[in-house]
Amino acid sequence: IEELSRAVDLNITSSLWFTTRWVKELFSSTTHATIVNVSSLCAIQPFPTMTTYCTGKAARDMFHLSLAKESTQIKTLNYAPGAMATAMTDTLRTEEDLADEYKGFFRAADEKGELIEPSASAAKLVKFVYAGVFESGKHVDYWDLPEM
Repeated sequence: IEELSRAVDLNITSSLWFTTRWVKELFSSTTHATIVNVSSLCAIQPFPTMTTYCTGKAARDMFHLSLAKESTQIKTLNYAPGAMATAMTDTLRTEEDLADEYKGFFRAADEKGELIEPSASAAKLVKFVYAGVFESGKHVDYWDLPEM
């Protein structure tokens, strides 16, 4: 239970606390803002052996969707940055508890050079947010964004 509690605190509680605190500060200094939640395909699609991670991402998506419905002053975006070349994907390629099909996916994507560079995902996100053409609260994936 301690491991589950740590995962919930890290992936859900801290994000909700930080966002709530940030929203209070925003309202004291501005009339409009956009908040981006770093999401994942795991928020909208179940992945066996990744239950806790999927649950955390889904909870964060719902929080930001609800926040979008509560206020017209705040736009939120749940952004799934794609499978990126990060320490996390390095770990996933060798994680013993991860289903073999997912380890294989991350290994193959790495070997083929198909993992997205974080800077490329971030650049695409920034252009999309500045264009302002998204529905507040929506979940969007790197691969679904138009080239801008």
